Amino acid sequence: MSNEKVAGRREQFPFTAIVGQSALRMALLLLSVDPRLGGVLIQGEKGTAKTTAVRGLADLLPGHAPGERGAFVELPLSATEDRVIGSVDVQSLVADGSARLQSGLVSAADGGVLYVDEVNLLADNLVDVLLDAAATGQVSVERDGVSASADSRFALVGTMNPEEGELRPQLLDRFGLSVEVTAPGDAAERVEVITRRLAFETDPAAFAEEYSDAESELSARIVDARTRLADVDVPTRELRRIALVCLETDVQGLRADVVCARAAKAHAVLERRSEVTEADVRAVASFVLPHRRRRDPFDPTGMSEAELDEAFETARRQLSELEDEDEDDGEDDQGQLDASDAGDTATATQEGGDDGSEEGPDGESGDDSDGSGPPGGPTDGPPPRPTPQDDAAGADPAETEENPRTKDAEHAEPDSATDGPVGRALQGVDLQGNHGSRPLLFRFAGTGSGARGRRSKAITSSGRSVRSAADARGSRLDLVHTVRSAAQRNARERHEAGISSPLTVHGADLRYAQRIGRSGDLVVFLVDTSGSMAARRRLELVARSAVAVLRDAYVRRDVVGVVTAGGHGASVALAPTRSVDLAVASLGNAPTGGRTPLAEGIAETRRMLSVYRLRDPARRAIVLMLTDGRATAGKDARARALAEARHLGAMAHVAPVVIDCEAGRVRLGTAGRLARAMGAPVVPLDGLSEGGITELVRSH
Repeated sequence: MSNEKVAGRREQFPFTAIVGQSALRMALLLLSVDPRLGGVLIQGEKGTAKTTAVRGLADLLPGHAPGERGAFVELPLSATEDRVIGSVDVQSLVADGSARLQSGLVSAADGGVLYVDEVNLLADNLVDVLLDAAATGQVSVERDGVSASADSRFALVGTMNPEEGELRPQLLDRFGLSVEVTAPGDAAERVEVITRRLAFETDPAAFAEEYSDAESELSARIVDARTRLADVDVPTRELRRIALVCLETDVQGLRADVVCARAAKAHAVLERRSEVTEADVRAVASFVLPHRRRRDPFDPTGMSEAELDEAFETARRQLSELEDEDEDDGEDDQGQLDASDAGDTATATQEGGDDGSEEGPDGESGDDSDGSGPPGGPTDGPPPRPTPQDDAAGADPAETEENPRTKDAEHAEPDSATDGPVGRALQGVDLQGNHGSRPLLFRFAGTGSGARGRRSKAITSSGRSVRSAADARGSRLDLVHTVRSAAQRNARERHEAGISSPLTVHGADLRYAQRIGRSGDLVVFLVDTSGSMAARRRLELVARSAVAVLRDAYVRRDVVGVVTAGGHGASVALAPTRSVDLAVASLGNAPTGGRTPLAEGIAETRRMLSVYRLRDPARRAIVLMLTDGRATAGKDARARALAEARHLGAMAHVAPVVIDCEAGRVRLGTAGRLARAMGAPVVPLDGLSEGGITELVRSH
């Protein structure tokens, strides 16, 4: 590989100098050979060479001109859709009135790598655009009178830390490959990482020169693999294996099958093979299948190597059975053809008086073969899986009513999310929502300007255009109103000057579209875990309502936090996050019993809101208080709780909702008094559970 450097580009840590992380490096190499795989999603903790590997990969890819390196474009989370895919060139519009396309970051990455750090925090519409462009190799722009397309053959790489929030399963599925990375667990390996990093920082050029031969060899290998990729054959046996493994691992859709076949071809050509083997399919299955198992925010993620090995072993047995059936069918067909040939020959001899007919048995068998359908008949593919109706027809009625997820859960190992008393209550809750209910829906009235999401109405960068304004505020240019403003000004100037002049557009004429969409909110659970609630076995109902709201928060891209109040004080069980896994785990591990420090819980909630406001002042908050309202901890517990409730209700852009967990014939109504102090609605927990959690609550 040429040592010529791209102007303005720093020396990067060589890809071949990375210690360990073999899975990460292989996934990136597969993508470099075939960018149509749809990108690589790298999940893992910080400081595990994710960015280093991606930057190093870009240096291995050939540029558009000889001696150039591949482009490396990093997409910031603050990027707008116009900046990503391109927009109208305002300068040319103002200069001569021509509508031209100004290319975006996607076009700039053509032939190289487009890198998105924390892709799980990127707006969904931008993730869709990136995945479409990566899969098709082109990006199209249809807006404001401009219709244009540009090449976008790039390797898309996204990284994420699952603790900072999940990526929706629909988007997760569209990433062709996924790999999880962790820091080395071996001391010697960690020492080697430190040694190489320090050497690179001391003299980057000398360190890069040390690995230049290995880099050149790997770069040439990628170029050669790209050239020979189309010639790699995927035998029918391996296609069957891929289909059987995908069925066995229960992944949704057919994207996994197609991507697995493409990735296996890329792996085979990297190994300098002209035909895909089982080893190629097994090598890429770890990248293609695990992240596609999740269909619901509460489904377990990932797939162990042992599970994959078991799936391949099952597929191996099924393949043998299919091949045996093919052989048996072939023998039966041949026997039938031989018998038919003998009968036809005897008939011809009797009718013609001799056995010297023009068409012998071979010709007749050929005619029969032509009309008998494709070779192998219906056994060319894997056997069809039984439908639910077929399963139910021959099964015991009690078994058909059993939820397979519940059945699996009975034999599963204990999980850390269900160790605590609340966790044991959560074990009785259908986290998948199969109880026929729909999520609780909380929504702000009015229009805000929070982070992009799907809950409350807000002014956003996309959505329905409602008005134009001279203040940009990061909005998109409104061409129609800009030209109208310029035309009105030009008409006044021509009238005053008494001369005719062409239309000119000044900066003061620019108008920007204000759009109304949906924003995400901060949803904070304040959960009373005192003994008064646990004694009445309300924990399962509390867990059920919490899971319903968590499901809604996941769909609407909210940030979720959990505060617990029980015993001697209150604590933040979960700092604001978009990870529903962490939220469920925090509820499951919450300790129970003791008195009810309600005032302390509300005060802790206020502190959480105030701290988060410093980070994201535009995001509005919904506080869901699950309690019976009986403050019993400390001096003047009730008075202090009411005072804290009034302070919480007075906070701007905060909508509290009280879910009353009080039970029994005699009810004190303390939760209602707490709600009135905050100016909040009250939702009885009994009504939520009896109605399947279908109560619709709107916060004002």
